[in-house]
Amino acid sequence: MRYALNVLAVEGNRVPPEGPFDVALTNGLAAIITYLDDGDEAAVVDSRHWVRSARQLLPIAAERLPDFSSGVYRELLDITQPARHGGADDEWLLTKPEHLQAMIDLDRRPGLAWIFRAVSNDGLMWLRCAAG
Repeated sequence: MRYALNVLAVEGNRVPPEGPFDVALTNGLAAIITYLDDGDEAAVVDSRHWVRSARQLLPIAAERLPDFSSGVYRELLDITQPARHGGADDEWLLTKPEHLQAMIDLDRRPGLAWIFRAVSNDGLMWLRCAAG
């Protein structure tokens, strides 16, 4: 669910993209890897039992998904991480439409498959989700 909520926040231009992209990518990759490992979370958590970072999960996803290309996601992290951690050299270095598309495309992977659509009703935002 965190994956879908954060992709929607970025897609709707509701917040700066750095945090939501990171949360969506981390949670999405963790869900996919856990699914592919038959529910075993060992690969996605570190020795403290915290979920690994998206950058740490990318090679694991690439190992388990032969057709997975991590390039666009690494580029996304190269743009967003410095801004998230106070080290951005260029405040105008922005994410691109292909980054958002890659996040939406991630939804087609096994274990994630959330179908989502934002619906406005009386000024409230509702998220309709269905597991695929």
